[in-house]
Amino acid sequence: SVMGHAFRSFLMLSVYTGGLPAGVALAATVTDEKQRRTPVVAHHAASTPQAHDHHAAPEVISVTRTRRPFSADQHRAGNTTNLTAEELVTHHVTTVEDIQNLVPNLTIQTEGGSNVPDYYLRGIGMQDYTQNNMSSVMTYFDGVPYTITAMSSGQMFDVASVGVDPGPVGFEHGIADTGGEVRITTNDPTKTLHYGVSEDIASYARSKTNFYVSGPITKRLQFRIAGQMLEGGAFRYNRVNGESLGRANEGALRAKL
Repeated sequence: SVMGHAFRSFLMLSVYTGGLPAGVALAATVTDEKQRRTPVVAHHAASTPQAHDHHAAPEVISVTRTRRPFSADQHRAGNTTNLTAEELVTHHVTTVEDIQNLVPNLTIQTEGGSNVPDYYLRGIGMQDYTQNNMSSVMTYFDGVPYTITAMSSGQMFDVASVGVDPGPVGFEHGIADTGGEVRITTNDPTKTLHYGVSEDIASYARSKTNFYVSGPITKRLQFRIAGQMLEGGAFRYNRVNGESLGRANEGALRAKL
């Protein structure tokens, strides 16, 4: 009968669609307008079911920016070598001659068998046996120019920083020079009482003692007294008279307000 034929057709269609993949069966039930584009997506998903599993979540990169005011020094090119107090202590800098071991293109040597240092930056300096002329490399201690190199001889202690500028330099720190400048800055006095002592002992009975005392005198005036003592360190021995050569026996004291 007609009803029986329709029932068998409906049953066969149900069995046929039930054996298809879910994407294709779903595509067969959509409207005609969607049927033209849905089967392609469903077929692609059915043929490559693992395609979406291999794609990680999109990476998110956050970029932020901030404007900050820059000082004039940050816009000006420079090749200054700066040494901190910790670096000077670590490398055992006790005299001005020891600075050349840490600063490139800097040579410090004595002339005529004396202990007066002569400074050379990039080969520019002064070689004068009279030691009474102004060098092409100016030395500053706490901002004060030492026009004669003999003034900068001696021990280095209680130093806050060292700065070396190859020349030519202008009047920024005092005097214009063609060779450059070496700036040595000592520690400033403190508004509260501070004091300390350090002892450095090495081979050949070498001893270096540093000490300082700093504090207020009034509300607006402070002081700082620092000193250093060097003893021993002789590594040569004269067999004739038994004298030890190279033994240090010197000291220095500095006061600052």
